[in-house]
Amino acid sequence: MNNMSMNQDIARKLLQVGEAFRIPGPFFSYEEIKVGNVNHTYKVNYIRDDGTGMAKIKSYLVQRVNTYAFQHPIELMQNIDRVTQHIRTKHPESQSLHFHHLGSGENYLMDEDGFWRLSNYVPSITFDTCDDLNVVRSAGQAFGDFQMMLADFDASQLFYTIPDFHDTRKRY
Repeated sequence: MNNMSMNQDIARKLLQVGEAFRIPGPFFSYEEIKVGNVNHTYKVNYIRDDGTGMAKIKSYLVQRVNTYAFQHPIELMQNIDRVTQHIRTKHPESQSLHFHHLGSGENYLMDEDGFWRLSNYVPSITFDTCDDLNVVRSAGQAFGDFQMMLADFDASQLFYTIPDFHDTRKRY
């Protein structure tokens, strides 16, 4: 999306969210990500100095969380912080999800326009279906690695945010 086709109201809101999360550098552009998300999701780009005086683009993922689907978004974000902090503490060499924090410490922003969160952007591919066994195997390996990193995590620290979410029979 070029700057001429950006919705100025959305761009202004994303700039405000970035400022609240203390993202450095000038806001450059955004694009909406419409695949596979319950939330309103945007890739937001900022201009940074690469250390030599040359400009480079640094991207972030900004989401306006769907509070109809996630009716306890504060507890959800506290759960995410607890899980990711455990992973970073026990496995500092691993790459893990990281949501940025406000100056007041929260990893979310709640304002008149919604419930917002901001993380580093990680390029990825989304599959609705997949026949490639190597991709399926890699996804299973990643999920298994995640479970192993949490093997000693005390799940009683977590909030129960979506009733019966893990009850397959009720969800089916």
